[in-house]
Amino acid sequence: MVQVFTDGDATRPVTLLVVDEIDCLSTRKQEVLYNLFEWPSIPTSKLLVVGIANTMDLPERLLPKIKSRASLERVDFAAYTKSQVSALLFYVVGWLVGWLGWLVGLLPRVGWLVGWLVA
Repeated sequence: MVQVFTDGDATRPVTLLVVDEIDCLSTRKQEVLYNLFEWPSIPTSKLLVVGIANTMDLPERLLPKIKSRASLERVDFAAYTKSQVSALLFYVVGWLVGWLGWLVGLLPRVGWLVGWLVA
């Protein structure tokens, strides 16, 4: 990866890397996080890293060598309300029911294939 960001190609577009659940990459030595935040510090990298974490204190848990490479800006989002969780669950359940209905409708069309494979 280092070669990608050190090639000096001025025509290469900026890359935005969004890492969700970045707190899952945190280990005792934090080597992965160190490398992840080292790449944007390379002058020719044209790389922006945005990390999304569920852990509220992740910035405080970062080792100093990582903090020095990352410009940390915390954006806190409020927890879901009961009605939002309910709406989300109804949406997911509705999607699953629709998908399962489509799958059940597909079974007669592929039944011959299943019969052929079992035979």
